[in-house]
Amino acid sequence: MALPKRLRFALAQLGPKPNGGASLSLLIDSDQLPGDAWSILDERTWRAGSIGKSTPWGDRARAAQAVVGWRSFVQGDNRWIWIEVLPYTSSEDARSALQALSYPGSFMKNLRAKSEVTSERILRDFEIPGSDASFAIELDADGLRAHSVCKIAAGIVDRTVFIATFTSWEPWPWPEVISVAAAQARRMAQA
Repeated sequence: MALPKRLRFALAQLGPKPNGGASLSLLIDSDQLPGDAWSILDERTWRAGSIGKSTPWGDRARAAQAVVGWRSFVQGDNRWIWIEVLPYTSSEDARSALQALSYPGSFMKNLRAKSEVTSERILRDFEIPGSDASFAIELDADGLRAHSVCKIAAGIVDRTVFIATFTSWEPWPWPEVISVAAAQARRMAQA
């Protein structure tokens, strides 16, 4: 019997993760975000390949003891960014993972979100400077406070996938999304 996804996520965060610091070092910091007053809200690491459905690329990442790094930021009480890096054992595996992520419903739902997704648009011709391959998703959601738009930009640098998620009560302008995603790609290329 397979464990529920949320339980697998919780278990993947427990115990030692020897490569966790290396994954966190691939993530940009708050001073690289647009505007002022950004702060780190949370950061986590978990063992790669242990949450979703078993895939050949995820199995190889897990066998190599790869560790996912995730950091979230907040600006005031109405703008948030979550960025994660997912290292794989090869650039081919990273491309397979990115391809699998570029389909509707492939991301885990945020349980804290008090909204329901009403539409999802995938932009496959989306380019992030410094990324080997990329795509974007725009989600519309209706919630307790208002209608909101979530934008997700994902790409690859070498053998590592990055995903940047942007939420706010006001839609993020695409140039800002691209700017942050490009800064994340540069950070990974410099590591």
